[in-house]
Order: sequence, then C-alpha cells, then structure tokens
Amino acid sequence: MAKTKRKSRVPPAPRTTPCFAGARLEFLAARVNDFHMACNEGCTCSFWCNIFRKYWVNFPWRLPLDVEPHCGMDLSDPRGEAELNLAIEIRLATEVCIQRYFWHKRTVYCRLLVATAATSATAAAVTAGAALTAATSNVSVS
Repeated sequence: MAKTKRKSRVPPAPRTTPCFAGARLEFLAARVNDFHMACNEGCTCSFWCNIFRKYWVNFPWRLPLDVEPHCGMDLSDPRGEAELNLAIEIRLATEVCIQRYFWHKRTVYCRLLVATAATSATAAAVTAGAALTAATSNVSVS
C-alpha cells in the first residue's frame, strides 16, 4: 500500500483589521475581567448568555460591524422567514467573533502569567544561587 502525501496546511493570514472597533470594542474590553473570573470559576456558559444578551441590546443585528450605533436605528424584529434566517446567520457569525475575541484575550493573559512566573522563578534562582555562593565563600575549611 503506497503512502499518500499529506497536504501541508497553510495557516490563515492574520487579520489586518479587528472584527470590532469603537463602541463595540469598548463594550467587550470592559468585560474581559468578567470573562477571566468566569473561566477561573468554570462557569462560562452563564457569561456567554449574559454577554450576548447585553451585546444585542446595545448593537442591533441590522447594524454592520463597521457602523457605530446612533439614535433612530431600525431596532425592529426580523420580518418574514428570509429576514429571520439572515438575522440568525448574522448573529451566529458575530457571536463566534465575540467568543474568539474573549478567548484570544484569555490566551494572551495566560501567556503573560506564565512568562511572569518564569521570570520570577529565574530571578529567585539567581538570587538563591548568589546567596549560596556568598554563604559558601565565607565558610573556612580547617
């Protein structure tokens, strides 16, 4: 049986522009610490329910991501089956972007903690090594 070559996976190019900006970014950034606490407590389900509910109250599904909310927006519910399907599609895609935003922030936060801990451990080891060297150099052998 001949081996088949695996296709090499090319990672997607990084986004040049973020999904969220302006008021949406401020809204999400203000809740990053709440997400960290929910992760630490192991209850992200309630966090997602709350964040999505609050997000859709502040930012209607009809409003494109690159448009800031303003007074006089069309806040009506979807009319008809076609519009309802479009609303569901837009909401699901946006909620995936929101989840990616928070998980990215969590990953950056955890990497920072690990790097800080490693730096602290290295500094402690260097300090302990220096103390040990100083202590053994003061001991005279008779």
